[in-house]
Amino acid sequence: MRPYNAIIGGKNTTYLKIWDSLEDKMIFENYLQNSNLQGVFESEAFSFVGNHIYYNNNVIKIRIDLMKMHKRNMTEEQLYCEYNDIFSMEKGNRVKINSPLQAVGSHKFTYIIYSPPSKPQPKKLMIMPYLHERKIYLNRMKMNTKYFYTTF
Repeated sequence: MRPYNAIIGGKNTTYLKIWDSLEDKMIFENYLQNSNLQGVFESEAFSFVGNHIYYNNNVIKIRIDLMKMHKRNMTEEQLYCEYNDIFSMEKGNRVKINSPLQAVGSHKFTYIIYSPPSKPQPKKLMIMPYLHERKIYLNRMKMNTKYFYTTF
């Protein structure tokens, strides 16, 4: 996946190309019309894992399967499924920009959550498994223990 920012007809637009490295071919390429998607790509403050774009407290699922089948007959709403506020937070709290941080080896994200200046509190770390995998990875049991553990 590679977004390009271009100025066409005096208007700033984002051109997205998605390349399948296994099949060694271009899956999809088109200009983005959705201003929210353009903003995410232009900010470069996102993590791309498993055909999902994670940014702040939101996820965009990229429907690669539909892109391969229908090419250009699909709308952006069908190709990019947006999920906002994926976990609940106290009112006024925000997820730090450039968050989540990725721990690829343990298949987890770390979100940094901070409170508003009017109610100062210590920053919080929220550690969550990848939402798109629907499983939790456990490490091997060590000798003389009766529990599993996981790391980040």
